Order: sequence, then C-alpha cells, then structure tokens
Amino acid sequence: MALRLRVRKRRFVCLEALCPRRSFTQASAQLPASAQLPARSRVTTRLRERVGAAVAGANRAVSEVAAECGIAWAT
Repeated sequence: MALRLRVRKRRFVCLEALCPRRSFTQASAQLPASAQLPARSRVTTRLRERVGAAVAGANRAVSEVAAECGIAWAT
C-alpha cells in the first residue's frame, strides 16, 4: 500500500518594489526537506532507494516494483 504525503506551504509576496524574488514559500523546521524530500520531488529518498534495491538486488521488473509501491515505472 502506498503512502501519499501532501505538503502544503504558504506562499508569501514581497511588497518591496525592488525585491528580486517577489514571492517565496514558507520554510518548515518540521520537515527535513533536503534529507528526505528534495525540492519538486514526487517520491521520498527512502522510497527511491527501496525501489532501486528491489530492482537491482532482487532482480525484479521495474514495472512490478513500481506498481507495488504505487508509483509510475518512469518515476
């Protein structure tokens, strides 16, 4: 069974006219984003490692492992 994690962050807008960023998202100390959930990722680092180990170590088909984990084989 796949676990679906939805992360919602607030978006802030800078009202300073000369600000180069214009908008930015909230940082969260509760979610170690760089370690387990890289920016714009669709799967966690741990799941990616698990799929890789199952395909390489157990000689299983990518599509079989992906379906078991609830992700697309191209992920």
